Amino acid sequence: MPDIAVKNKVLYEAFIYLGPEVASTDISAKEEKIQKLLEKHGGEIKKTGKFTKVEFSYPINKNNTGYAAGFYFEADPESLDEITADLKISEVSILRFMISRASEIRQPKKHKTNIEVPEIPEFDKEKKKEEIKSPVLRSKSQKTDAEEEDSKQKTTLEDIDKRLDEIMGSF
Repeated sequence: MPDIAVKNKVLYEAFIYLGPEVASTDISAKEEKIQKLLEKHGGEIKKTGKFTKVEFSYPINKNNTGYAAGFYFEADPESLDEITADLKISEVSILRFMISRASEIRQPKKHKTNIEVPEIPEFDKEKKKEEIKSPVLRSKSQKTDAEEEDSKQKTTLEDIDKRLDEIMGSF
């Protein structure tokens, strides 16, 4: 039985940054060149990301903006050195790249919003009518506490006047 060397392929992720001088029409051609370069060394493309315009956190080769994309591929660990060497000298105008071992192909995260929208209660006209109380009509015989206090004060003022007249008359 002949010895067949079985090579174990490993899943890698490559993040590649291109310069801003790349025309937006050339982006798809650059993606194809990078894919061909990875496949040239026995890489099997699993997932390709589209280059999108990004603003860098810090300048890379005096550039503040550029294009970024991520590629997932399987390759032999021995061919990784050849892939990195070809990426360094490629004519794709790569500003920076990083290849790392991936445990799985990650899906883009969905952004969650922390904003809670309060429920707006529906306006019920019938309910509002029930809440509104009609004004209370009182008969003249029914007096409120404030009216009773006023009447007490009036009587006390009248009593005081009479008392003063009595006192003044005695002088």
